Amino acid sequence: MKRKRTTPAYWQEQFAAQAASGLSVTDYLRRQRIRSGQWYFWKKRLRETASLSLVPVEVATASALVHDCRVHLPNGIVLEFSGTFEPAQLTQKLLQLMP
Repeated sequence: MKRKRTTPAYWQEQFAAQAASGLSVTDYLRRQRIRSGQWYFWKKRLRETASLSLVPVEVATASALVHDCRVHLPNGIVLEFSGTFEPAQLTQKLLQLMP
């Protein structure tokens, strides 16, 4: 079954295949029987779509945890944390409780 030449996925595959083939665009188009007008139309369309869909993203640090946390120690002491805390804080508190 022949794939439709009207989907972005089809053209992304074609651009990748041409780059991997080592052929010039002209030779690749000739072998695949693709019109150059279609090729450059889709190349421009996908480039414009990609540039419009990029937005800046801010990633939260992985070190800060937001949880309700309860730690039961063997000696009966219970540590409770609520909200945001750093793992280093928990380590520090545990070390303070050790004999």
